[in-house]
Amino acid sequence: AEDWQYGVYFVYGLDSAAPITYPSNGQIVPEKEDESLVYAKLDFGPERQVRIHDDCVATKKNVTLTHEREGYCVLSELKKWAGGAWPYDDEEKLRAALESFYKSAHYADLANLDDAWRTKTGFVPDGDSGIKAIWNLFNSTIPREASSAPTSVGRWYALWDAWAEERCAPECFHVMLQYSSYNIGTASWAQLRFFSELLREFGSSVGYSLLVATVLLLLSTQNWVVALCVVATICATVLSALACVLAAGNKIGAIEATYTVLT
Repeated sequence: AEDWQYGVYFVYGLDSAAPITYPSNGQIVPEKEDESLVYAKLDFGPERQVRIHDDCVATKKNVTLTHEREGYCVLSELKKWAGGAWPYDDEEKLRAALESFYKSAHYADLANLDDAWRTKTGFVPDGDSGIKAIWNLFNSTIPREASSAPTSVGRWYALWDAWAEERCAPECFHVMLQYSSYNIGTASWAQLRFFSELLREFGSSVGYSLLVATVLLLLSTQNWVVALCVVATICATVLSALACVLAAGNKIGAIEATYTVLT
């Protein structure tokens, strides 16, 4: 029987406002230190350590999002291992503790029980003593039979986005993990984030522009039919440009940016 779930990463330390060039599979793999990722230089002091742990506990308890409370959270396991020494006074001590934890029997037992502990949670080192990012992963309730298309996973994206906004934004960045071995297509989380942000800005930019255009056309033509036809043409052009961006693949390059700017 198949034993897998769609997963959702929470990455603490990425600059969510910075542009990201996603690989062709749409995945962020922080442990590989992708050069396209921009980090926000968070301080992983005691308060943030506790908050990341609490976010993990709350997310695993959220039965709407998380499958059978399955999650991989390195700081939660570090807390069990370290006992009263956790949380650590500063980021440097946390980094040293994590390195010791990875050499411990506790971590070896976790990895032997489930090899996913080696890749689904961890930290990105910063020099010899710092930390750029910490990431956790949760097995989600997205049905296995759902395709990765925006229309299929859009509902769950909205739920995860709202949860991240409530729990940890803007410090955390959520992205869907997919398993290419199951032939479920290219990840669409990046596309969903793009269109979600676009819709958020629509009312304040494109929406107002269309309203002003409608008023000006009415004043200049004195004809409702002409004004509405022109506005409908503008809307169709914008939608066509967005469709071209989506059809071009999970990438916003020079051609796609030109489509968008020209609209």
